[in-house]
Amino acid sequence: MTRLIGHSRMSMRRSTKPLVVFAFAVALVLGMVQSASAGTYVMRSCNVPGERRQPIGPWHWDPNAGGGTFGNDECASGGGFGINAGTMPWGFIAGVSMESPPAIAIRRVKLWLVARLRSTGSQFYSVVENGNATSANVVDLFGAPGGSTLTTPYVSPLLPSDTRIYLVLVGCSGGTGEPCTATDTNVLDVRGAEVTLEEGSAPTGSIDGGELMADGPQSGVRALGYTAGDLESGVARVSAIIGKTVVGTADFVGDCAYAALAACPQARNGSISVDTRKVADGIYPVSLRVTDAAGNEKTMQATTAIRVANGTVGGSGSLSGAKVPGNVRLTASFAANRRATLTAGYRQRVVIRGRIVGSAGEPLAGVAIDSEERPSAGTTRRSVVTTAQDGTFSYIVRRGPSRRMTFSYQGASAAVQLTLRVKAAASLSVALNGTLVKYRGRVLSRPLPRRGKLVEIQGRAPGAAWKTFAQRRVGRRGTFSGTYRLRVHRPGVRLQFRVRVPSERGYPFVGHAGRTLTRTVH
Repeated sequence: MTRLIGHSRMSMRRSTKPLVVFAFAVALVLGMVQSASAGTYVMRSCNVPGERRQPIGPWHWDPNAGGGTFGNDECASGGGFGINAGTMPWGFIAGVSMESPPAIAIRRVKLWLVARLRSTGSQFYSVVENGNATSANVVDLFGAPGGSTLTTPYVSPLLPSDTRIYLVLVGCSGGTGEPCTATDTNVLDVRGAEVTLEEGSAPTGSIDGGELMADGPQSGVRALGYTAGDLESGVARVSAIIGKTVVGTADFVGDCAYAALAACPQARNGSISVDTRKVADGIYPVSLRVTDAAGNEKTMQATTAIRVANGTVGGSGSLSGAKVPGNVRLTASFAANRRATLTAGYRQRVVIRGRIVGSAGEPLAGVAIDSEERPSAGTTRRSVVTTAQDGTFSYIVRRGPSRRMTFSYQGASAAVQLTLRVKAAASLSVALNGTLVKYRGRVLSRPLPRRGKLVEIQGRAPGAAWKTFAQRRVGRRGTFSGTYRLRVHRPGVRLQFRVRVPSERGYPFVGHAGRTLTRTVH
């Protein structure tokens, strides 16, 4: 364990409260400017529920403590990281923090933690604080004896795009000046942290020769040498392009741990197998496209063009080098219903399965299938999948809006089009105090229309029809809140509530109502 050094932070005292110990998070703004086109990615530390175990990552112990306070890291054994405290002097703080380099912003933090706030002498309370050098927002989480966010994680609001430091701290403060003596040794225990990071720096790359760039006509499968790098989120994918067609891809997403500020390896070099038969014979430029973990792309074009000469008009063939029959049959459908159209939930995992066979029904192994996703709002995404020995392929659809997808084999002019309809999604929490209903929530399915998105808050008695008692149009952050007064006070009656996100022009999702919440009138 690491001994922490004492430091006074008197500015955190509140004169209206007694001496307390508190856990809080601070987001400091240090003047970084992000590009409007910056992409986001996720970093997970320690034991995030449902994810594989990760180390503490860039989190470290903040050296502002005293009075027998130690840093603690039990991530490897299934625990968390945080602070073990004995007696902490009044006005001292300790905790864990992370800092990102200037090119990476911290946009949102999700924490699964336990705050054990029992003590002798001073009282405990916990808060979450975020802000910048001149202002801060404070949200109380727990009072003594503490609490937990293990079942429902604490999720920060969307932080400013120049946030670079985030802290989760335990401290001793209040009005009496007494020290804080913890009853439980492990006062702050962060079991898991999921941080959404943003960066807009383009990756780098170069074409380093290879068979494809040799003199003379090119045919069949050729190798293209490359070097790729990205010092921020890391290299996720490198693609080779002939003309405007992606003809080979090296995908490193499977090597990406998403456990550090660089989610993927920061440097890659090697060669890509390029199928020149995916384009018709002719003269083409050759390009290399590098994509980082945040989705930023950069395309570099070779200084010399190549001549493709496979002796075909459409460019047919398999990666094994054998000729593919001109008459092939390509099939593809959603795995969930084996159809060409699917309506899915926003968080639902969507898989597409397909197969390509020759004119005699023989499977075509190693064939490159082009995929194209055209969302009703957003950027078109293109990639390549390769068939297995039995001619089959699988494709996992990324979370996002409704879209049309096309899978094609260019050499044989075979194509299949699929339609994915995605349901809108929103969160809702409701508190019922007598006849007063307090509600709040957030629209999860993005992107949102520029003019905002309408949501309907509905309620009913069990067995009755749903009635809309409030409508809100959310802004950029997608959040909404409000109150409503029940007309009749009937103690013991169980009421049901839900939020409905209706279909709307410019909103690329299917209208949908969220899960039902039940509250009892007291």
